[in-house]
Amino acid sequence: MIVIWIMVLKLSKCLIIFFLGFSGICSQKYLGAELRTKKSYKYGRYEATFKSARGEGLVSSFFTYHDEGGGNWNEIDIEVLGRWTEILNMNTITKGQSSHLRESFIKGFDPHANYHDYAFEWTPSYVAWFINGEELYRQSLPDHSYISTLNKPQKIMMNLWVPVYEDWVGKWDEAVLPRFAFYDRVAYYEYTPDAGNYGTNNNFKINWEDTFDTFDSTRWEKATHGFTGNRVKFEPENVVYEQGKMILCLTNNSEIGYQDVQPPTILYAYSINNNVTVRLSEELRIENLYNLSNYSLNNSYVTSINVDPDERTIYLSTNGLKENSSYWLSIVELEDKFGNKSEKIINIEKVQPVTVPFKVNVGGPKIGDFKKDQYWWKDSDSYGHLNGSLQNSEGIEINNTSNDIIYQTSSERIALYKVRLLPGIYDITLMFSENYYEENQRYFSIRIEGETIFSKLDIASEVGKNTAIKKTIPYVSVMDGILEIHFETDLYGVSYEAAGPFLNGLIIEHTNGLSVINENSPSSFKLSESYPNPFNGTTSINIIVNEPTNINIDILDINGRFIESLVKDQIISTNTIVHWNSKNYSSGVYIVRGFSGKQFYNRKITLLK
Repeated sequence: MIVIWIMVLKLSKCLIIFFLGFSGICSQKYLGAELRTKKSYKYGRYEATFKSARGEGLVSSFFTYHDEGGGNWNEIDIEVLGRWTEILNMNTITKGQSSHLRESFIKGFDPHANYHDYAFEWTPSYVAWFINGEELYRQSLPDHSYISTLNKPQKIMMNLWVPVYEDWVGKWDEAVLPRFAFYDRVAYYEYTPDAGNYGTNNNFKINWEDTFDTFDSTRWEKATHGFTGNRVKFEPENVVYEQGKMILCLTNNSEIGYQDVQPPTILYAYSINNNVTVRLSEELRIENLYNLSNYSLNNSYVTSINVDPDERTIYLSTNGLKENSSYWLSIVELEDKFGNKSEKIINIEKVQPVTVPFKVNVGGPKIGDFKKDQYWWKDSDSYGHLNGSLQNSEGIEINNTSNDIIYQTSSERIALYKVRLLPGIYDITLMFSENYYEENQRYFSIRIEGETIFSKLDIASEVGKNTAIKKTIPYVSVMDGILEIHFETDLYGVSYEAAGPFLNGLIIEHTNGLSVINENSPSSFKLSESYPNPFNGTTSINIIVNEPTNINIDILDINGRFIESLVKDQIISTNTIVHWNSKNYSSGVYIVRGFSGKQFYNRKITLLK
């Protein structure tokens, strides 16, 4: 009975609220790690400083958890998905095993590259989440009525694991093993209203803090269990204390603990125009990555190299890739942070922007000129959604449209939709029909290219249930070649299959009178990715010329407005590096635009101050 109960609870931990017959624990060929307190705590402020593990299919967490049975589920989560930058998962799970998930967009946020301060406050009337001292999101009474049932003492927990639910965490690839999450500090502050000195309204007071210099066996225990929905079993030896950090390790069954004997490998490589992007399985030592002689490319060659701040993505400029030719890439001297070396060869996948006008039946199959929907599994995809369960309300009549079938299918719990486009200006039409909830039962916000477009969008309140509505956003500037539409829950709903943000259809059209910027014209010069990016202060832009060319290099804001000129009508005859000093500008996303005649390049850069 106990084993079955744990598996049912943990299934809900993975945000699944329907039940299956249990015949045993799912295949667990990997080892993860979990640290939990021996004591349970109630209202208070909970803080952790950690750097999460990067990689598709895995989760690093900090949460509280009540697991004493009786159906009175209580949990508060901070879950960092290894697939994400700029998105943080926050969730409460309450009585009835109801999830209330929020996936928040945080501009410029990379949880895997640096340590961040995470916190949540839990009181009788609200739960609020914080990142680096700033409140990010809040669930409070009376709108979030379930908060009143969040009233059970909970253990403080951290774990590193691999869910089987790819529609949540992305596709798992064991080539990324081993992975590590680093925890520097955990603290618990008691809830002492009107008598505290910390947190919101000084309503909290420190109870204890652990900086993980050593393992405190009086406070913590290392987990040893497994559960359905998890590809790993928790192994005590994968909780390691080293160099003043508590390290959670995700390993195979034979190489346990904080070690890495596996050489790096190439997960995939793709080309767009004359540039090649390479994704590696892990972070690398970058010293050898800038050596041009380490790269071989059939029928072409690499002219310049940039390495992403994630230290596992390489951007290569070439002297030209022919449209109808196949290419393979060989890289030698690939060396990871533990000193493992490898040499790898991989075929280069060709990627093309979608053809505009572009229409998608989100959550459904191809219908007329609407393309079938798909997941965006990796960066070489042309379009698709990240996260979300596909739902079909087949047979339900949809008001205000003659195209019911488009509005009957949807992607629910969607976090992000991405479409690869030529740089330019577009009109974006989002198609909705609320087929599951009445008014004031769920609503959400939408950002396009990082800018908030709709707040607390409640489709049922606007037009009623089972009623089609289109919302067109004109003049959307897509300068980096990928349209990003983020969705954020404000009021979640009550289920797993149909809850949170949703989308039924998507239409992308050229904005009348504004031409699309084309990077496919014959290349007289190339504009490499800026480095460093993100940056604080100055970033460098490498201009590669094949012949003397009259070039302009400008800085634009994210909406395409002119900011500053770096190169103006200048004939450049040799490869040149120009720099942008951002001291007079605030944090945010900017565009480096290079153009000469009909040739354009646009590169997104992120300024962090």
